[in-house]
Amino acid sequence: MLLEKRWSLWRRLAAMIVGTVVVAGALSACELSVPNVVGLALPEAVSKLEGSGYRHVAVVDEFGATIEESHYEDGFKVTAQDAVGEGVSTSSTITLTVAESAVASLVMTPDESPSATPEPEVTPETEATPEPEPASEEPTEASDAPEVEEEPAAPAPAPQPVRAPTQMYSSCAQARAAGAAPLYEGDPGYNPRLDRDKDGVACE
Repeated sequence: MLLEKRWSLWRRLAAMIVGTVVVAGALSACELSVPNVVGLALPEAVSKLEGSGYRHVAVVDEFGATIEESHYEDGFKVTAQDAVGEGVSTSSTITLTVAESAVASLVMTPDESPSATPEPEVTPETEATPEPEPASEEPTEASDAPEVEEEPAAPAPAPQPVRAPTQMYSSCAQARAAGAAPLYEGDPGYNPRLDRDKDGVACE
């Protein structure tokens, strides 16, 4: 009787071990894999992940700001994901990084309120003012007072010519102080020693 109980217990234990091995093999054969959704539109990427068994999805933009589910249809495109391939539990959260697509950025949002068209200003018509009648010119009696002749104004004094220096300038500072720089060869005060490059122009 005791041997039969032990034999029945061993059979149950062996069946449990075999069943565990079979289940583990089936699970390994059907192991889930995170699909690569980079480059897809955000709604399509989320649908593909959920179809693979990954229902915990977080979406952020390139600056790390969270994108709410109500904005998934706003023209975002997946640029990166933090997990891909096998060995990822279905309870894990897959984080997708998105950016606004070029097509969505070209769509302009119309203004809700139309801009008010300014009404043209009405300028009141000004009444034409009558032109004054020309006054009748009455002949004026010639005055008997003798005319006084005006004396001609004295002519302005002629400007004094600037005296040219009688000797050469010893330095460019002296020439610039006199307002003569630059000095050309043949000019009054030209000093060959101040012409460093010997091109005929001193104190350049």
